[in-house]
This record gives sequence, structure tokens and C-alpha cells, in this order.
Amino acid sequence: MGGLAFRRIRPLLDDDDVSGFSSGNGDNDAWLKERAHRAMRDGTARVYVLPLATGEICGFYALSTHAVARVGTLAGSLRRNAPNPIPCTLLGQLAVDERYQGESAGARLLQDAIRRAAAASRIVASRALVVDPADEHAEGFYAHFGFQRLASDSRRMFVRL
Repeated sequence: MGGLAFRRIRPLLDDDDVSGFSSGNGDNDAWLKERAHRAMRDGTARVYVLPLATGEICGFYALSTHAVARVGTLAGSLRRNAPNPIPCTLLGQLAVDERYQGESAGARLLQDAIRRAAAASRIVASRALVVDPADEHAEGFYAHFGFQRLASDSRRMFVRL
């Protein structure tokens, strides 16, 4: 494909049509179609979308507040001098429509999520951005951007803010 014309990443709007979105991950697709607008209205998550120049949504992510228990197997750099629980930001969803995968949309979305979480952490404390990768491919994607395992016995990953 190459050379997609992306618009600026922005919050999900009430009139955004997400009915045709298909990332290949049924859980992410269902969440976007059935719960994202409600999460925005209820204040349980902030959903951001990456539209194309045509206005079509090619990807999205969701952020919310979160806390991680300060337990023994937690990565030392996150646990050191931290309260219990440790305030974090959760990257609860991140998905790109199958038609646009491999076109840098996922990287754009993740970099934007990290920037927004870091900016928010300067206002409301958050030590890390935490994510639960869906599979090994997703783990590799997050590791490429500096995420590391939260604990030795967990797939959950984090990056310090």
C-alpha cells in the first residue's frame, strides 16, 4: 500500500462510524464497536482514533487510570520507592484495521499513547504505561518500543513514564 494519508490522532467522536473496523482480534473489534463510545461518555476510558484523509478510522487505542500491586515479582525499576498500589496508566486497547496493518499506524498510535500518558503523569501521578499484549506478536511489538515485562510470571508489560 504505502503512503497512506493519515490525519491527526484525535479523541473518538460520537458520530465516528466504527462498524466496519476489523483488526483480526475479535475482542478489540467488539470493544470498539460495543463499548468505546460508552466508555468515553462514562469517563472510564479515553479512546483515541487514527483517521485516514477519507475520515475512515484505521486504528485506535484506549487509556485509563490503573494501579498495580507492589508485590515480590514486580520489576525492580517500577517497584523501587513506590507506594502500594503503584499508580499507572493502562493502555487497555490498541488495534489497527487489517487493511492498514504494516503501514506504521500501530507505531503512530503507540507513540501517541506514550506521549499522552507521559503528559498526563505530570498532572496526575502515573509511574508507568501498562499493557496486556494479546499474543507473542503483540509482545514483540511493545518490546520494540521499550516495554518490558512487569513481572517474571506475567505477560503484562510496562514502560516507565
